[in-house]
Amino acid sequence: MAVARICQVGGDPYDLLERVADVVQQVVPHDGAAWSTVDPRTLLFTGAVVRALPEATCHPYYEHLFADDAVLPYASLAVGRQQAGSLHKVTQGRPQRTALWRNVLEPFGYVDELRSTCTSRGHCWGTVSLWRARGAAPFDTPEIAFLGRIGSMVGGALRSAATLGPVVETSDSEGCAVVLLDRDGKFLEATGAGQRWLEDFVAGHDPSNRFSVLDYVRALGAHVPKGQSATTRLSGPDRRWHTLQASALTNGGTAVVIQPSQPDELVDTLLLAYGLSPREVEILCLICQGLTSQEISARLIISAHTARDHIKHILAKVGVTSRGELVAKLFTEHYWGSLQRTGRA
Repeated sequence: MAVARICQVGGDPYDLLERVADVVQQVVPHDGAAWSTVDPRTLLFTGAVVRALPEATCHPYYEHLFADDAVLPYASLAVGRQQAGSLHKVTQGRPQRTALWRNVLEPFGYVDELRSTCTSRGHCWGTVSLWRARGAAPFDTPEIAFLGRIGSMVGGALRSAATLGPVVETSDSEGCAVVLLDRDGKFLEATGAGQRWLEDFVAGHDPSNRFSVLDYVRALGAHVPKGQSATTRLSGPDRRWHTLQASALTNGGTAVVIQPSQPDELVDTLLLAYGLSPREVEILCLICQGLTSQEISARLIISAHTARDHIKHILAKVGVTSRGELVAKLFTEHYWGSLQRTGRA
C-alpha cells in the first residue's frame, strides 16, 4: 500500500502528511481537507496541512470542535474500534439536525465530512478531516473504512517524527509576543515581537493551504472560564515550537500571548512518543543520574532483576543498546539539561 510505504520512510511530519494526502485524494475523492498534528496529551492542534478549504470556514469549524454538542469528537474517535466516521453515517442520513451541518457545512456548500484519527500506542498524534461538496454523494462505508485503516500507519509515523528531536528555541532574547484580536478575530494590535510572530506564522501563506492559527486560538480562548487562559503549542514553518496562551477579553476579543517553547515543555511528548511507562520514565531519570541497577533497585524498593528488566525494555523502546547511547540520544542531545533545571530528574 502506498500509504504504508510513505509512513515507513517517515521524515518531517508535514511533508509526510502532504504525501499521504496525495494518495488519499485518489482513493477517497474529496473537495477539501485538513490533516492536523495534535498534542497527544490534550488533542489540541499543533499544526496542519490544509487543502482547498475556504478560510471563512475555519473559525466556525473550530467553534464546533470546542462546543459541548460537537458531533464526531476526535477524542471519541481516537478510542473507537474504527477510528473514523462521517457526518451522514453518524446521523443516519439526517445531518441537517446538527450544528455542524447548519453552521459550517451547509453555508459553505458542503454535503458531508469524513473524520479520522491517527493513533499509535494508545495515543492520538494527528487527525484528518475530508469534506465533500454539495452535489456529490456522501462518503460511503468503504471510504470510511479505508481512512480508518490508514490511521494507525499515519499515527505511527507522526509518533516516530516526535522522537527526531523537534527544533526548540531556548533563548528569551525575542521577548514575549502579544497579539490582540477583536470579537470577529480581526487583528487589533501587537507588540513588536507579536508582529514578527504574525509575519512568520500567517503572512505570505496561501489561505487555502495553511492552518488558520488566529481563528483556532480565538475559538480556544472563547471556551475557557473568564479570568483563565487556554494553552497550546504550535510548530512554526521552521519547526520551532511556540507556546500560546489565549484568553477572552471583556469586549469579546481575544488576547494571545506567545513565547518560544522551552525544552522542558516538550519532554512529556518525547517520552510518550517512545511509549515509556511512568515507571520506565522514573528509571530512565535515575539511569541518567548514573545509578547502577543495584542502586536503582534500592532506591525504588524493587528487585535487581526487575530493575534490569525495566532497563532492557527502555533500551529496546528507544532503539539503543547501552546506557551511554541512551543518555546521548535522549538527554545529552535533547532534554536532560531541562529535566535537571525543572527538578524532574
